[in-house]
Amino acid sequence: MKNTTIRVTLALITTLLLLFIISCSKKEKVKPEPLESKVATQAITTINELKDAYESMDMSKAQKFTTNQGFKNFQDSIKEFQSVDLEFTPKWVDISDGTIKVYIAWNGTWSHSGTKSTENGLAVFTLKGNPPVVDEILRTNPFAQH
Repeated sequence: MKNTTIRVTLALITTLLLLFIISCSKKEKVKPEPLESKVATQAITTINELKDAYESMDMSKAQKFTTNQGFKNFQDSIKEFQSVDLEFTPKWVDISDGTIKVYIAWNGTWSHSGTKSTENGLAVFTLKGNPPVVDEILRTNPFAQH
């Protein structure tokens, strides 16, 4: 009787131990990143690359991140400066019908001829294509003279 009780107890402990080990080794499935998330991330990266090109006044780099019309508008509206410090904070991304609109809150400080000026605003960057490139900047353009 004693041996039977010990055997049952050992079998129960072994079974519980096996179940515990199996449950711990089970890998959870990782959900794939949604396409909208990938597109939004690409769009924000493109906008930050355009900002970096603007800050370094690298027009050939800026052209890589804009459509032809977008580059023309960008180049025609550029504010003159000797140095600039821009901060972008993405607020919202809207994706519809092949167009991506990224709402960016921004603030910046420009230095020109010994004068500093500080501005801020909300810009809507409209991007098209794959990979997405800037086609238009609506509302308060951070690169333009105000």
